[in-house]
Amino acid sequence: MKNKFWIIMAVLMFFTTQANALPITALLVDNPNIMVGDQFSVEVRVDNDVMGEELLAFGFDLQGVDPLLNYIGANIGPAFLDTSFGVNNVAGLAFPGVTDTDILFATLVFDALDVGVAQIAVEGIFDGFFSGMFYEFSGFDIAAQTSVTINQRPPAVPEPAGLFIAGLILFMCIRKRPFN
Repeated sequence: MKNKFWIIMAVLMFFTTQANALPITALLVDNPNIMVGDQFSVEVRVDNDVMGEELLAFGFDLQGVDPLLNYIGANIGPAFLDTSFGVNNVAGLAFPGVTDTDILFATLVFDALDVGVAQIAVEGIFDGFFSGMFYEFSGFDIAAQTSVTINQRPPAVPEPAGLFIAGLILFMCIRKRPFN
């Protein structure tokens, strides 16, 4: 009797434990060494896209731009047609759908304005219309955040040629004194 029970449990476990991994949205900064005045970009990617369905569209909003940053705009990934609307909205449409497991949604471009740690966040709560990830038969939220450290640009160091010219001028000034 016990053996039958364990056999039935094993068969049930085999058929009921199949699960699909959810797609994960990530923000990837192109350059970790950001200085005040630099322009840098952040890729918005979806990874682990193993849904077995075609990704047809996506949409998300850039959440409140940090005061240390100036948001320039977004470049939509090559697999999508740009359907963005509004200042902080980023959206794309793909036909035929995308079936890759690592997909570039967009590249966000920023200017670094001041020293500090700036937060960058995107959010697209799946609503069936304009936000989230739209697959053939299902939909998922887009939510990701990252922080970037903006450093002060180091002071300019005089070039060797400039130092040589300054030394030559100083030498000429000293040399012009009359001899007694």
